[in-house]
Amino acid sequence: MYKMNSSNVPNYLQSLLPATVGSFSNYSLRNSSHLQTIQARTSLYSNSFLPSTVCEWNNLPDEIKNAESINSFKSQINIDRQTPNPLFTYGERRFQMLHTRLRTKCSALNEHLFRRNIVASPLCLCGLHETTSHYFLECTRYVHIRGEFLNSISAYSVPCIETILYGDNTCDYLTNTKIADAVHTFIIKSKRFDS
Repeated sequence: MYKMNSSNVPNYLQSLLPATVGSFSNYSLRNSSHLQTIQARTSLYSNSFLPSTVCEWNNLPDEIKNAESINSFKSQINIDRQTPNPLFTYGERRFQMLHTRLRTKCSALNEHLFRRNIVASPLCLCGLHETTSHYFLECTRYVHIRGEFLNSISAYSVPCIETILYGDNTCDYLTNTKIADAVHTFIIKSKRFDS
């Protein structure tokens, strides 16, 4: 949107940009620099690129919209953005993905599949709801490997579901990698996600 607004795009894209509110009014308005919103009958179109971006653009402060360069604009936009947890990319790729799927409730656990209407029941083979917490901390099918798993984490932090999924923010990166190693080892030994 910055490039469109500063005429750094081809004419066919520039022509898509709506006029400002001030260009249609003889009055001095507070939002005269805002782009006119694009009317949409459906939420699908309303959430598409141009209508949603115009709304986002209008919500930006003027000093960001009037940045001197694209790099300056990007750096100002990213000031408040949190950096991703470096622990999320730690370890072997397969286990990173499984760990992330458990974090985001998109794994092959029955509770997650049931929420997306893929399986008929959210129950585990042990008879309880197969949630992430159940898988790591409660399921009787993994009692034989859970003791070692919880002891590994206990050496560094309190073994709760938050620590298992996201690490412990009171610990340094190296300690959190050891917690992640214990989680990945549990996932391997449980064989729950082997296909």
